[in-house]
Amino acid sequence: MVAMPLRALSAAFAGLMRLPPTEGWLRLADVRVASTRERLAFAAGAGAVAALVYSDALALAWMAAVLTGMALERAMWQRVRERIAAGDKPPAIGLGAAVFTLSAVSGSLALVLWSNHAAGGDVVAALFLSAILLSAMVTMRAAPPLALASALPALAYVGVAPLLHGGPIDGARFGGILAGLVLLVAFTATIWPRLAQSDRAARAAHEAAQ
Repeated sequence: MVAMPLRALSAAFAGLMRLPPTEGWLRLADVRVASTRERLAFAAGAGAVAALVYSDALALAWMAAVLTGMALERAMWQRVRERIAAGDKPPAIGLGAAVFTLSAVSGSLALVLWSNHAAGGDVVAALFLSAILLSAMVTMRAAPPLALASALPALAYVGVAPLLHGGPIDGARFGGILAGLVLLVAFTATIWPRLAQSDRAARAAHEAAQ
């Protein structure tokens, strides 16, 4: 009785950890490069909110670090495309480490925002982390291990930020924020298979047309 669920869970985990084929890497690189402008605008907007609304100078340093990191990430994915064109395999571990680091730096703004919890900063932080999670799941769905590497820091900040903001934790308020994040993750997990199915259908149609 117990063996079947464990085998199903093991199979699901193995699928999640499977690296994409060459075309998957190319699709991932294309999406990340193409979405750079939107992600830069989002980061600049989030940093401006933290700096202007909450008068937190740390947000300016965060903005400089994240904008630089995103520019470097764009160059990294462009290099990935060049390596694939030359017949080389992408460095999966290095890419995962880079994605994890950028996500950790990006998500750290949640600590700044949550420290202003009395002025609603915790709600803004939760929305900010939600956007990071959604971006990771949607733009990196071609490579689930990298999507997970990008999502883990945001999930960690959900637990860490309330403990570091220096004030008493409002249980009801935190519970509501946490429930909203759980709903977002559940929604993303539900929509992911449909997006993957759409990707496969588009790829099959493209191959059939050639």
